[in-house]
Amino acid sequence: MGASAVFVSLLIKPLSLTHRPWECVCLCCVHYRFMREALYTGANSHLNFWFKVRELLLRHLWLHPPNTISLAMRGFFSMTPDKLNKQRQSLRKSLRQQRKALTPYTQTEHALGLDKQLSNCSLFKRSKRIAAYLAADGEIDPVFIIENAWRSNKKIYLPVLAPFASRLYFAPYFANSKMKLNRYQIAEPDVHPKHWLKPQQLDLILMPLVGFDKTGNRLGMGGGFYDRSLSFSHFRKTTSRPYLIGLAHQLQHIDKLPHQAHDVPMHMIVTEQELHIRK
Repeated sequence: MGASAVFVSLLIKPLSLTHRPWECVCLCCVHYRFMREALYTGANSHLNFWFKVRELLLRHLWLHPPNTISLAMRGFFSMTPDKLNKQRQSLRKSLRQQRKALTPYTQTEHALGLDKQLSNCSLFKRSKRIAAYLAADGEIDPVFIIENAWRSNKKIYLPVLAPFASRLYFAPYFANSKMKLNRYQIAEPDVHPKHWLKPQQLDLILMPLVGFDKTGNRLGMGGGFYDRSLSFSHFRKTTSRPYLIGLAHQLQHIDKLPHQAHDVPMHMIVTEQELHIRK
């Protein structure tokens, strides 16, 4: 039996008990869309993925019984994939322009404020293996955080692209590290792959972003590298390492970020002004 057939068979039985045929079809379409996005992140390698989707669907049926399901479906389909992508692209363009317009003086002030905010965070204090990044495109700069970590005998890692996959590993980074450019012309530590770590081996990952909201949703540059590399976090039953913290200028905060099923939310966002803990 093909994967799609298994998916439908897992869903139809509970639906047929409580919903009309057309509602069954609509709900299956919704979760088939979720399935396709999850396959994009590599989640199909997990056998329990199908049962996770089924669990989410049954939870949806409990919250939206037959007399209200039509309204719920209408609200869902009002945001098509094309419309969602266009909205995200528009936000991405606007927010990138705003952060790139910041003066060097303001960037330095924000970087110092970021270091002050994060240095007092308990997650940072107890973490030993920390992934960071080298700022570009107006991103808030974690340079003072990196220096602070070195002084505290913490180990810093930078993301590196796997040669034949669109996923990230993390290489050790020191003040005198030899660097090289990857295929996107981004500097990476030039170290042998045997020294690379998987995300699960880190305590804390500090991630750049373009936009964020109060629920921890993150808008990236659009490449999906972090989301693919951290897709395992969707299946974690408890909060555990690596903890995910997004770093941003306060101006990158928006009320509600349109997000996709494969987006990986942050545990916290830190700006030069405050800590935004996911609600």
